[in-house]
Amino acid sequence: MKPIILLILLFAGVACHRNRNDINVDLGNDSLAVCYNKGFLKKVSEADQIGKLFQLKKSINLETKDESLIGEIEEIIYIPEKNRIIVFDKSVAKMVFVFDTSGKYLHRIGVHGKAGGEYLAPKAIAYNDGKVAIYDMGFKLMLFDLDGSFIKEVKFNSEKWRFSIDKLFLWNNKIYGYTINRDFCLGQDGKKHRVFILTDDFNLSSSVGEFEETYDFGDGDITLFNNRITYSGIFNGKIYQIGASENSENVFFSFGSLANLENLKYGDNHLQYIFSHFDEIDSIVDMMEIKNLLFVRRHNKISVITNNGILVNNDIAFNRLELPKNYEGYAARRGILFYNCGIIVATIDKSKIRLSTVPNPTLLFYEIK
Repeated sequence: MKPIILLILLFAGVACHRNRNDINVDLGNDSLAVCYNKGFLKKVSEADQIGKLFQLKKSINLETKDESLIGEIEEIIYIPEKNRIIVFDKSVAKMVFVFDTSGKYLHRIGVHGKAGGEYLAPKAIAYNDGKVAIYDMGFKLMLFDLDGSFIKEVKFNSEKWRFSIDKLFLWNNKIYGYTINRDFCLGQDGKKHRVFILTDDFNLSSSVGEFEETYDFGDGDITLFNNRITYSGIFNGKIYQIGASENSENVFFSFGSLANLENLKYGDNHLQYIFSHFDEIDSIVDMMEIKNLLFVRRHNKISVITNNGILVNNDIAFNRLELPKNYEGYAARRGILFYNCGIIVATIDKSKIRLSTVPNPTLLFYEIK
């Protein structure tokens, strides 16, 4: 064994065993073990609501200008190493805004229109390594620099592209598109898939994922966990990871069926069934890696899973966090948003409201206590 490799392994071993309260969780053959402190895992395992697990660490007031007015937030991408915050307003402004980490408004990414680098109804965004991808409901995928400079785009057509994108993820020079659209989810093999993988020059590389023939709530998610692309089903309770071959995936974890899929299949009575059995229906909403653990949000609960598939907690109540004094309401569609250190809440600082002017939201950052 080469001396440098031996030194790395010895250092990793010392780091993982220097505290008797640390435990190892094996990541498999392609990664070293990750150390979890038993006290930390105990805290996560015993939490019965998110308010007992996370505490407020900082707040950022987003600057209010005529050109940066935000209605309802769909996504927030926090990039402290670049001194940037990306805010995606999907339903009101229908725009992607960029602020610095003090909250100062900097610029928009893209403009409304039909020309190159323009969009009418942005559906999903993603960021990685200085690049921002935006998917427009008009079947157009665009790529920008973080400073807003337009790079390139591709317009989908029914002959080459037979899928839409509801959620995006960029990683390792690949574009991963997750779809919930049962009418636009066909891969090159003619089968229905959840995830479509494109190269950074917009060539379709492959497609994977089981597509449940069900009525979808706009749920399901795709993220990076354990250094692998990880995505979920919606009602079938399964979480998948793409393997070494991008044409294959493995079931990383399964909650078991979260609903009676037979009754949820499209048909004459599927909407009636949903409305009459709403409390019985559960689904995977979104996921995020926080401190080497996978946080999986379902309708009313949050589950936490280690990177070797051990369920730490399956019963954290998804109640809204208690806001500090003078803050009121939630400006994000999903209430709370996960980020890689915890939770972001977008809310309104009532002390900044003057007459009929409603300011841009304040971002509250909560991290594990």
